[in-house]
Parts: sequence; structure tokens; C-alpha cells
Amino acid sequence: MSLTFGDQVVGTTSGVQRVTVSNNGNAALAITNVGFATGAAGSFLVATTTCVGSPILPDNSCFIDVRFAPQSSGLLESVLRIRSTAGSGVADVPVSGSGLSPVISVSATVLDFGSNTVNVVSAPQTLWWPTSATRRYSSGPRR
Repeated sequence: MSLTFGDQVVGTTSGVQRVTVSNNGNAALAITNVGFATGAAGSFLVATTTCVGSPILPDNSCFIDVRFAPQSSGLLESVLRIRSTAGSGVADVPVSGSGLSPVISVSATVLDFGSNTVNVVSAPQTLWWPTSATRRYSSGPRR
């Protein structure tokens, strides 16, 4: 099992992806710690979990909800480390996502408001720049 978050803008947080932990044994299972280890651990977070604090009885499960909040651009990878009282004591789930950095480029090199009398509103000027959804921003009236 692994979690792949895909593209996420740096400084924003993704929706959750859920990891289900099942107790297939014949004794209660205790999850002692859940966190991220190695690589870009700081770009992933546990949003909620029902695994820590109460034993998981045989044939029952709990969940861990994970979010991606990239702190830099590029491919970011880590592992969700689940420590427990099970045989090996550790289960790792690889996690990955790509951090995207916003880029801006403005099309106007000069805004020319012409000659204006003091305290008289000039005509607005418009700036255009490409984004994922092109937007128009007006400079608004100038006095």
C-alpha cells in the first residue's frame, strides 16, 4: 500500500487519504505511535486517527487520515510509520506528492494614466497574467 497525492500548490493542504489498520490476529493490538519518517516528513501530516489510545480488538480496524501540505516544490516523499505491539513493531506506508510553485508574469510593461488633474479620477487600466484560470485585475481609479 502507498499514498500518492499528486500535484499540490506549496502553502496549501490537500484533502485526506485514509489508511485502514486492521487487527487480523487473535489478541488486542496497540498502536503506540503514528508519524512520518525520512525524506520530506514535514510536508505530510496526520489529520485524524482512531488508532492511538485504544486497543484494536481482533477482527477490528482503525483509520489514519493523511494530508499533504508541501513545503517546497518538486517530488516529495516520506513514509507513514506506524509503531505497534504487532510482531515486527513497525509498519511503513510510502507517501508521495508533488509541490507546485505559483509563477506570475504580467503582460503590461507600462501603465499610462496620461495627464490628470489632482483629485480627478482617471480611467482604469487593466493587467493580464496567465494562471490556471486567467483573471483580469483592474488598477482601479487613480486620483
